This record gives sequence, C-alpha cells and structure tokens, in this order.
Amino acid sequence: QVLRRFFSRLCYLKKIDVNPCEKIQTNKTHAKINIVTETEIKLLYAYIRCVSSPPEEAFYLALILFFGFKTEDLLRATIELSSEQRFKIVIHQSPRSYGNHYYNREQVLELPKKPEWLERLQHRFLKRWQHEYSQTTQTYPSQRLVLPRNHHYTRPLNQHTLLKRIYAATTVATGHKITPKILRQTCGHLHTKNGDGSVLSTLGWSPNFAFHYTWLPRHVINEQ
Repeated sequence: QVLRRFFSRLCYLKKIDVNPCEKIQTNKTHAKINIVTETEIKLLYAYIRCVSSPPEEAFYLALILFFGFKTEDLLRATIELSSEQRFKIVIHQSPRSYGNHYYNREQVLELPKKPEWLERLQHRFLKRWQHEYSQTTQTYPSQRLVLPRNHHYTRPLNQHTLLKRIYAATTVATGHKITPKILRQTCGHLHTKNGDGSVLSTLGWSPNFAFHYTWLPRHVINEQ
C-alpha cells in the first residue's frame, strides 16, 4: 500500500505514466486490540497501589489504565485545587463537532475517594506536585498536571520526556516497557469485560471504536 501511494503520487505529479503497483493485491490487516497479560495487569495494579512507588509515575499509570488518558491528555491537563487535600484535573481537548459532539469527554475530572489506595495515591501525588510547583523559578500560566523537573520553563512537557517516565515505571512494575497506547487499549478491555463497549464513549472513544471492543479479538503483548 505504501508503494502504491508513492507511485500514485508520482503519477499525479506526472513523473511517471503508469503506477506499477496498481494491480498488486494486498492483504488487509485485521483489526485487533493489543493488551497486556493478566499477570502484568496485576503487577501494574501492585505498582500503582504500592506506597513506595514514585507518586507521579504511579498516578500517570492510574490515569491511563483506569481512566483512559492519552499522552496528549496528560501533557495538556491542568490541576484545579479545590482544597488542601483535593484537586480536580481539567482536560484541555478540542471539542468535537460535526455530529460527533455527543461523545465529547467531560473536561473536568474529580477522582473518587474510594478505594482507599486511590485516595492515598491522590494525596501522595498532590503533596509531590505542590513541592515541585513551589520550586519553579517562573510563574506558570497554568498549573499543569505534569511538571518538568528542571523547574525552569512554563510550556507543556515534551512528549518524549513523558514517555521516558512511563517506560521507566512500566519497566519497574513488569520488567519491560509498555507503551501508553497498549495501556490505554488494556483500559478499554478492562472496562468492557462484560461485553458492552458503550461505557468507553465517556472516556473519549468514538461510538464506533467503543462498539468494536465488544467483538474485536484481543492480542496479548509480551506473552510469556
């Protein structure tokens, strides 16, 4: 398909007269959902709940694995302090339109207090976040959820830097790095174990993709 598009572009630019790949038949790749193993899910749970895990990394994994955050959601999200012990996460997504507005995700997320380990994780994360925020040498135009550790600049964190943090956390938890995309697809799998993908529309999935979770095959990554 790549070669076909390449030669098609050359034909359009009148560099060649005939696309040599026009009649070549290619097999379509069957859609599937990539997830981690049950053992690795338990290891990730244990890492997130453990009081000795770095609170920032554990919190990022929890937001991806339980609340379906994308890396861009983490990078653009801000914190709204509601009290000394409570905060809300404000998600800065461009609202969908053209008939798709009905699956816009809620822009403000206030995490529940239960179970207890989740409340402890929130308190640990907020304490660490407030310390990092107080060390900044510039005033932040917004209180970003993910802060740089050099305490200098005010722009959103580089995606590569965030990936390094997530890879480091998943490596400690499971022994190898896991991409945010696989964690997010595992999130969808966990939410739809009862065979209903409609709940995913509240996490920002399109209705069509959410419906796919009821029947698309699961492909287990790094199966031992």
